[in-house]
Amino acid sequence: MQYSVIFVSKKFDIMTAQSISRKDFIRNSSILLASTCVLNSAQAMEGEHTTEIFADKTLILKNVMLETGFTYDQDDVIKTNTALFTIEIEEGKIKSVLPNNPKGKGIDAKGFLMLPAFRDMHIHLDKTYYGLPWQAHLKKNKSVKDMIAFEQQIIPELLKTSVPRTEKLIELLQSYGTSYARSHVNIEPTSGLNSLKHLEKALQNKKSSFQAELVAFPQHGIYYTKGIDIHLHEGGESGLKTIEYLIAKVMENPVLKGKTYVSHAFALRYLDKNKTEEIAEKLGLAKIGIASTIPLSGNPMPIPTLYKHGVEVVAGNDCIVDHWSTFGTGSILQKANIAAQIYGYRTEFDLSRILKLATGNIVPLDDKGNFSIKIKIDRPQDIFISLGEGISFFVIPGDVLTLKWDSKDEAKSFSIKTDNLERQREIDLVYRTSIKYMPSYDALSEDFKSKTLTSNEKFKKAEKIFQDYLHDLTSSTLTKNSEKILADFYYYFLETQLKELNKLTKGSEPYQIILKDYLKGGWKKFSYMSLEVNHETLLNLSPIYRAYVGNAVRGLKPVGYVHSVSAGGQWDTPVKYAMAGKQFIQSKVVLDWYMTSNLFLSYSRYDFENAEKAYQLYSKEISDPLLIDTLEKFHKKINKLRPGSEALPFSLKNLKGEVISLSDFKGKVVYIDFWGVFCSPCIYQIEKYGERLSKKYEGKDIVFINICVDAPTEESWKNKVKELKMGGVNLLAQGWTNNPVCQDYNVSGIPHYVIIDKKGKIFNGNAEIPSMLVQAGRINNPLDLALSKIN
Repeated sequence: MQYSVIFVSKKFDIMTAQSISRKDFIRNSSILLASTCVLNSAQAMEGEHTTEIFADKTLILKNVMLETGFTYDQDDVIKTNTALFTIEIEEGKIKSVLPNNPKGKGIDAKGFLMLPAFRDMHIHLDKTYYGLPWQAHLKKNKSVKDMIAFEQQIIPELLKTSVPRTEKLIELLQSYGTSYARSHVNIEPTSGLNSLKHLEKALQNKKSSFQAELVAFPQHGIYYTKGIDIHLHEGGESGLKTIEYLIAKVMENPVLKGKTYVSHAFALRYLDKNKTEEIAEKLGLAKIGIASTIPLSGNPMPIPTLYKHGVEVVAGNDCIVDHWSTFGTGSILQKANIAAQIYGYRTEFDLSRILKLATGNIVPLDDKGNFSIKIKIDRPQDIFISLGEGISFFVIPGDVLTLKWDSKDEAKSFSIKTDNLERQREIDLVYRTSIKYMPSYDALSEDFKSKTLTSNEKFKKAEKIFQDYLHDLTSSTLTKNSEKILADFYYYFLETQLKELNKLTKGSEPYQIILKDYLKGGWKKFSYMSLEVNHETLLNLSPIYRAYVGNAVRGLKPVGYVHSVSAGGQWDTPVKYAMAGKQFIQSKVVLDWYMTSNLFLSYSRYDFENAEKAYQLYSKEISDPLLIDTLEKFHKKINKLRPGSEALPFSLKNLKGEVISLSDFKGKVVYIDFWGVFCSPCIYQIEKYGERLSKKYEGKDIVFINICVDAPTEESWKNKVKELKMGGVNLLAQGWTNNPVCQDYNVSGIPHYVIIDKKGKIFNGNAEIPSMLVQAGRINNPLDLALSKIN
């Protein structure tokens, strides 16, 4: 398998199609949707349109077929290679592609082929007879003028049923795999804005599984920088002049490049070869796209010539069973089928390319049989790939990397290649040392727990790994990113291995202070001890360094200041953490970042009053404009969790699949536990104190709501709830930080607790853990205070 990754962001909707030959696949318009619906394959072949919606869930699909490359006979593609995988899908997007686990949990895709979602890029969702009794085209309506006049007569009656008819049409499109459309909508004197309002209502009703962009029809010659898509039925000189005029207009206003489309463009069908080439070249330079219905009658559209000059061509069904046309199946894949027949696309390679007409120009493999994605970054970023034990490396803006591996032996076959020689050296160094020393790190963690080894013996083992790793790094050629490579190693070691050793041995002096001499002049250039928590360059380069600075300063134990202050409970407040930052950090750049990070953290770990006190005292000391803007936006949002504010509403599904809303419990105190099936501290609190807490407040006006945020599947959540014998109201909020309820309640870490009073107002947006609430005889227990609150 080969993937090209360009680090310069695309999100891909997904769908799957029956696992058959490509030729049969192009012929068959029935598909299995993963992101929006699942069709029984037998029903799909028979043309039935039963769907089961999954858009609000996280899915695991096993036995999913993916295209992995081409097989060649000399220069000819004779086969598209495929393999089976397990796919995790979250909110309609691919979350991860994993080695196939046919015996694992998840929906069995039964070898169906997964492809990009189908997109109908020219349709009139607001004008259809679909869903009404059958009506054929009327013979008396022969000309365009006749049709326009007839349309004005029937619009008032059609508007009465436009919402349900549109929904029926959307369901038809979905049954053929389409989950996105560009729909033209009537905005003219007879309809006014009613067609638009009705279409928006239908789309709102289908928003969980179908998306659309809307184009006013007709556009009345108005130019929009947001985009233009004009209907152009005229042929001959009139049609050609319109196209040339539009090209000139776009060239005068470059902002319209890539945002301008001509629908139909029938004039292009009747040009001679030289004129076709000329206009196609101009369209390509102006980045004007063509939306075509792939007409069967008359001269064919010059799509191959348009492709030759880089013109974007998209396809659409246009009218489906309406007063303009008796025909229309709703299958955009059928349009690709028709194009393949018209233009003679018969080979394996040609068929793989023409699929893009159905997918909005997204195909699984590029022309060389590789899979390529673009990721937007503006600074070095650390990447982790979940293959085998996991593979980590870093990327920089401008990287073009080719990743290869054999799914049968990922660890041995994995490779990363780039044409940039220096970047190749860096990637090889990081990858090689990571693979070499990870087993030693794992063994060291076990040694730290040993009861037979002395503290010094444990340290010697850590020191040996540190020295060997450091030697391997600094023996390599110095490169542009060597500083980041060394810093990542150094601060990872301090933050994990030696921090753990210090904790276990309870030494009076941290062992890392002994290691500082090893790093003086690494590569004869870099020394970190003098700038331990003040390194402005590393702040941008290394997430590991940023984590170290935050934890070391908040823990009051930077290596260089180890004897300067004693850590203690009195420091455990947002204000004292800010004071620690001012004590240890001299760099204004690093201090601004630390203060911002500390304030963000304060609102998720401490009560609102303490966090707000730190904000009022120290937010004005931050001078970086970007950090100021970020913090102000965050503070405006977090103010919604201020005690006394109306609790933000939410509705989630319970174990029975019923929708439960926060408003259902008005009149009772609500204690919310945001927890996770993989969260050990969460489970500890539930197992040790969950039942005790419930019994303590049994018979009182209080309800306990447990919201799970990290379960990969609904089944894994239900199993964990059953295993832990959890009482109360159990709800699922998959997606964690992407889920609206987690965003609204600032759930950046778990466990996280919230108390809401009887009037539905925030009592404490960052409440205490159950073990503190069950303490007998405790004064000012927040649950008791909430229960006794009168106003």
